[in-house]
Amino acid sequence: SHNPLYLYQKALVLFDKKDFDGAWEFLDAVTSANNRDFLQTVAYGFFVKGEIAFLNNDFEKAIVQYRSFLNKTCLTEYLGYANFKLALAERMLGHRKEFRKEFPLW
Repeated sequence: SHNPLYLYQKALVLFDKKDFDGAWEFLDAVTSANNRDFLQTVAYGFFVKGEIAFLNNDFEKAIVQYRSFLNKTCLTEYLGYANFKLALAERMLGHRKEFRKEFPLW
């Protein structure tokens, strides 16, 4: 029943302590929140879930989370980084065509 910002802050504390499972639980509550006052917080929740999945070498899950962040974010902050991590996750999975589409110079 806590608001998404509170849950997000709790998740970040756990993330910093490398308790990724605990952070993920709070982030699930954040990203499933249907609260119009916290749209950017929800977007950031997907971003951090992408980071956790990436750190766990779960690149397919990371791709889904980064894409959700990119679709939902209202700010340009982290856009470049999220696109880079998305492309990197696709590269790790061997999706060379996807990677080249997002980074045509590579």
